[in-house]
Formats: sequence, C-alpha cells, structure tokens
Amino acid sequence: MTTTLKPDFRVRIAGRDVPVSGSNPLVRVLVEMDMNQPAAAALTFGGEPEAPLKLGDALEIDLGWTGDVRRVFTGAVFGLEPTHPGIAIRAFGDEAKLLHGGRVSQAFENRTFGEIVKAHAREAGVGTGSIEDGPRVPHAYRHHQTRWDHCKGLAARAGFDLYATEKGKLNFARFARRAGDHVLRMGQDLLGLTVRFEQPLPGATVVPESPASSAGDDTAAWLVKDPAPHSATEGEEGVLVVSEALLRTRDAAKLAARAIVEASKRVTMRGDLKLVGRADIGLGQAIELKDSPRADVDGLYAVRSVHHVLGGNAGFFTLLGIARVPT
Repeated sequence: MTTTLKPDFRVRIAGRDVPVSGSNPLVRVLVEMDMNQPAAAALTFGGEPEAPLKLGDALEIDLGWTGDVRRVFTGAVFGLEPTHPGIAIRAFGDEAKLLHGGRVSQAFENRTFGEIVKAHAREAGVGTGSIEDGPRVPHAYRHHQTRWDHCKGLAARAGFDLYATEKGKLNFARFARRAGDHVLRMGQDLLGLTVRFEQPLPGATVVPESPASSAGDDTAAWLVKDPAPHSATEGEEGVLVVSEALLRTRDAAKLAARAIVEASKRVTMRGDLKLVGRADIGLGQAIELKDSPRADVDGLYAVRSVHHVLGGNAGFFTLLGIARVPT
C-alpha cells in the first residue's frame, strides 16, 4: 500500500495552537530566513481566528509532511492586515529586537567581540545559541548604530556569521563545516538550480588604528609616516587597503584581512536552489551538491538563506540561497 505524503503545519500564537481548518483555513505560509537580515514570516488565513490577535504576540511555525513537522520560525507579530474574508499576519524573528531602541552611541571596554554581542542580545531580550569570542579589543564604540548593525559589523571584521536559528537563538560564529549536513542530487532532490560565478578578491590589507598594535593593546597611540610594519595583508598586497579604527593589534588586523578575502571567496560561486519542502534544512548548515550538469558545480556549500512557501497550487517547497565553501 502506497502512502501519500501531504504538506503539514502547526501554528502557535501567544502559546496557543491556532485552528486552521473549517471556517478559518490557512491559505498561505511564507517564512524567510536570511544571513543578511532578521527572519520574517507571513501567514494568510481565510477567516477570522477564533482567538483575538494583537501586536507583539509570540508566533511559532512548524512545517513538514503528514505528521512530521519541524520548527522553521520563532518570532513575534508586528502587523495585522485585514483581507476578505480573512486576515494576514506579518511577523519578525526574535533577533529583530536588536533593531529596537534606535541608533545610539555606546562604548565597550576590554571586551571580545562575542562578549559585546552577548551584551547586545541581553539588553534586547534575545536568546543566544553559539557565541564565539573572536578578537578582544581595549575599546569598541557603537557609533549611532542599531544593535543589529553593530553586531553585523563585528561579524564582518571577525569573519563570523550572525543569524538566528529557527528557535530564535542568536548565533555569532565562524562557519566551520567541512562535510555536508544534507546531500542534494540534481534530478532527484532539486526542482531547479541556478549558479552564478564571480572573481574572488585576490588580497586585502587592514591597517589598525596606530603603531600601538606593535606594542600591545594598552599602549598609547602615536603617528608614523609608514604604517606598513603594523598592518596585515592576506593574499596580494595593494589590492584593497582598509583602515580600521576599532582594531588595535596586528593579530586583529590579520583576522580582519582574512575575513575580507574569505568573504570574497564565498561569493565566487553562489546558487539558488528550489526543492520539495525541506523543513530540516536551516541557516548555518552545509549542503553537498551532486550529479550537477557541470562537474565544477558539485561540492560543498554553506546555506545562506532559507525560504519556505506553503499554500496555493504549489504545495510546499523550499528555496535555498547557497555559497561555495572555500577550499
């Protein structure tokens, strides 16, 4: 006997399961998880939910197939849009709280990057998952920035990823996977594949704040005619030179230069995949492509975005944005 799998889901608002059948069908679900911005979700109901809704309500979405559902989104309702005859709900992931409070200035003394991210998360009320330390700096300033923008800047300098999991936990860590969490085969798992190629940046030089970098964090800064002995280069010299006031040591400058070059390598081969709904694939994971039309496309990729769509005539499908893992 053949069993036919059907798209399945579970929606919880303010801790209550939301009935989504009969006079209140769930018409469409859209979940967007992305390394570059806080997660977002949209739900469209064909009727009025039995329980009253209000802005700020906690929202959890599970998706899957015939009784096997997994969490794909945790956040809070920020918009309610009446439709005919139902209602559309908009929500942001919990990490969007890092955008609250506006653009302000703030100073941090003798902290690692990870400690600064933890402080931002704690003040914003965001749960944390994997938070790596990264470099320690004697002074770090948040100049008229949101907490989110400040954390993104720290991640870029350290070569880390900043994102939240499906359960709303903030991660700040280097991508370190060297094997695929999932294997996807062309003609078997993929409904569509688009790959883009770009030239990598051959090198980068980072100049820290001053020659204090040659004598330790706590020494006073002074001016020199030639900062070359105190700067750090990854790859070829003279390609890109960046001055970083935040960084005070040559070791930190080396890390930042390496991060710039590695970030460039990650975009030399990027892809967009479409596949039958896969709630088990998440940000920060790795997928291995096999059986592609071109052999050079096969290989290991980091998952940079995950979009789930359920509803309408399309059923349940997942769109992945991926980037080649540098070798």
